[in-house]
Amino acid sequence: MNWGKSIFRTLLFLCVLSLVLVVFLAYKYQNDKSQMEEQAREQARTQAEQAVLQINEDFDRLKSVVDAIADDLSSGKLSANQLVERLKTTMTMHSDLKQIGAAYKPYAYDPKKKLYSPGFTNMDGKVEYKDAPYDYTVPDCTDSGPRTIWYHLPMKEGPSWQEPYFATEAGELLAEYGTSFEGVDASSQKRSKIGIIYANFSL
Repeated sequence: MNWGKSIFRTLLFLCVLSLVLVVFLAYKYQNDKSQMEEQAREQARTQAEQAVLQINEDFDRLKSVVDAIADDLSSGKLSANQLVERLKTTMTMHSDLKQIGAAYKPYAYDPKKKLYSPGFTNMDGKVEYKDAPYDYTVPDCTDSGPRTIWYHLPMKEGPSWQEPYFATEAGELLAEYGTSFEGVDASSQKRSKIGIIYANFSL
């Protein structure tokens, strides 16, 4: 009889112990899960903040590069004849740029030449000279034909960011910044706003 009670008590103790262990493990699992979820959320927040900071740094660097060239042209520190070499040097120094260039208003660079748009592109690490292959002074059209807002907006409003767009040729989403510069118009021989400097990079 005592032997039977001892077995019963032992089994009861084991059952209670098992229940306590199950409760403890369930609590520990939920606690660990909550901690892991919180760590994951914190890591995601940190990564998002770092990404925003990096993008802001990229935007600021792009703006400063473009502004510096435009300011040097406006002040006369950089001549029109030196512009191409400056654009190429800038592209080489900033490998994250996809494109950098200038676009003069009609006949402002040369009274015998309507358009002048020297620029460079970075395709797979290869820097190539490239003029705008179309008349960028025509009104911007979103339905068909090449976009020209990249020229008109800075010419009209000065420092301007374009809405990010997908570049078909590069196969990437690009952010672009442009600003105008002043100089002596070759056709009128008067000082005025005569063109823009622009650049873009991959987001």
